[in-house]
Amino acid sequence: MKKFIKGLFFGAAAGTIGGLLAAPRSGKETRQHLINELEDYRSLKNQVTNDWDQVQRNLAVVEENVPLATEFSKDLQQEITDFKFQAEPRIAQIKEQIAKITAELPDTQTNKQK
Repeated sequence: MKKFIKGLFFGAAAGTIGGLLAAPRSGKETRQHLINELEDYRSLKNQVTNDWDQVQRNLAVVEENVPLATEFSKDLQQEITDFKFQAEPRIAQIKEQIAKITAELPDTQTNKQK
């Protein structure tokens, strides 16, 4: 990140010098233009610095929460496994009951038709 900021400032300086040499403005206008450009670059530098600080803070929060997410994931997997273990016999019983009811339905309907 420091290399980027240095490159940004050296590029700005080179652009400024090139602009001075090819400036179609008067000296006073050129100085005012330089002042405005410097203020823009300072603002940009401050914004980049603040954004970088925010990224570092967010990264720290993520790193802090990774163990919690891992633990939560393990707990959730265990809960799902437990639920499946408890639900499978009940599902089997329900299927048996449905099969019995289904098997008895045709008998009931044929008796009604007689």
